[in-house]
Amino acid sequence: MTEYIDASIVVKWFKEGEEYRDEALKLRDRIINFETTFVMSHYGVLELVRALVKAKFPRDTIEDAFQSLNDLYDIGVLKSVRIEEILYLAKDIEIEVNLYVSDAVHIAGAIHSDCDILWSVDDHHLKDKTKDFLRKYEMEVKHLSEVGL
Repeated sequence: MTEYIDASIVVKWFKEGEEYRDEALKLRDRIINFETTFVMSHYGVLELVRALVKAKFPRDTIEDAFQSLNDLYDIGVLKSVRIEEILYLAKDIEIEVNLYVSDAVHIAGAIHSDCDILWSVDDHHLKDKTKDFLRKYEMEVKHLSEVGL
């Protein structure tokens, strides 16, 4: 099984008091324990930085979070998708599903990586139109509330 995590999940790893944080940490544990293949575009690392800057985290904390996520790629527990590999697919998704670039990049990355599940708490990913689009690729969108504790 291959699963894609949206940056909306990763942000919860670093922000205490976030709704569904425990569930997000459970997914992180599954990643670290190599329970299955997890994928996220490196674009999500920049989204994490932006979310932490917006939440007024100190620079050293942001740098640590950035490095922690990159370490997951470096040791191979988190797989990445190159933007060049999904550029045209992301463009088509932006047009067909009417999504913002960030959302389209994650969906294109999940499709390109032949993922079975896309984990997200992003409202755009959880809309029926997006879910219907992903059914063509036999992919299910799951909300963090569906992670068993």
